[in-house]
Amino acid sequence: MNFLECIKRIERLDVLIRLENTGSPRVLSERLNIGERQIYRLIEQMRNLGAEIEYSQCKVSYIYTKPVKLKIGYIEY
Repeated sequence: MNFLECIKRIERLDVLIRLENTGSPRVLSERLNIGERQIYRLIEQMRNLGAEIEYSQCKVSYIYTKPVKLKIGYIEY
């Protein structure tokens, strides 16, 4: 996975988490067309950037436990 793909996946994951609509890790991996291990790695990368993320069994979704201002950008050529 190259850098831009990683950024795009984190941005898409961020949107799904904000909507509290990720589904289970298996469902999320199918949505993003990547393996479950990569989901766990992306979540860990987001946590390393300061995002407080937990999995809610009740909502069947990853959620932010505190407000997050996650801004990751890239330039497309």
